[in-house]
Amino acid sequence: MLTGETGAGKSIVVDSLALLGGARASADLIRTGADALAVTGVFRTGDAEVAALLAAAGIASDGREIVVRREVSREGATASSSTTRR
Repeated sequence: MLTGETGAGKSIVVDSLALLGGARASADLIRTGADALAVTGVFRTGDAEVAALLAAAGIASDGREIVVRREVSREGATASSSTTRR
């Protein structure tokens, strides 16, 4: 559950998590005047089930955290990366 005052940024958090999860990106999400947007998430892991899901997605996880970053440009180009760290 995510709660907070109007204007506190709940929608930004939800949109960011959706982008990290692979949701379709739109140039409308990019701040006026900016050329691109970037969102980074750090997720704790260590669970065997999570490691299996990551492996199935082609992401090696030998550490305790996985860092996922996605960048979207106005031209529609998107770049994603993930790394693990101990």
